[in-house]
Amino acid sequence: MNEARMIQGMTRRTKLIVALAVLAVVFLFGFVPQYGKARALRDEVGAGEARIVSLQLKLKLAELRDLMGLIYLEANQQNYGVARQHSTQFFTKARQLTEETSDPGLTGMLQDILQHRDDVTAGLAEGQPAIRTTIEEVLRELYESTRQY
Repeated sequence: MNEARMIQGMTRRTKLIVALAVLAVVFLFGFVPQYGKARALRDEVGAGEARIVSLQLKLKLAELRDLMGLIYLEANQQNYGVARQHSTQFFTKARQLTEETSDPGLTGMLQDILQHRDDVTAGLAEGQPAIRTTIEEVLRELYESTRQY
């Protein structure tokens, strides 16, 4: 009778082990696909965030080009006061972008442009027509350097 109980007990253990194994397999069949989907969605979100950062940089560079174009336009029309206002905005945004970006090529280009700040500001404040040449050089450098963005 003891042997019959042991066999019956082992079958209960075996049944329990088999049931747990089946439960684990069913759980994994449900978990693995969901994990894969969640991982794919995380990757997609990461790619979207990188795209947003890239587009924000392009927008900031476009704003800089627009401001420098306005400076050039106003200086050519001898509206030096308006050009000086745009110049202040331009150099402030250029300085901010220099501090925000991690791209060494972009940082170097912006630092080169920022070196012209004092000359441009003084030339516009004094209403010097010759400052248009410097503004044109900065505008060309800005357009050529940001073409890749």
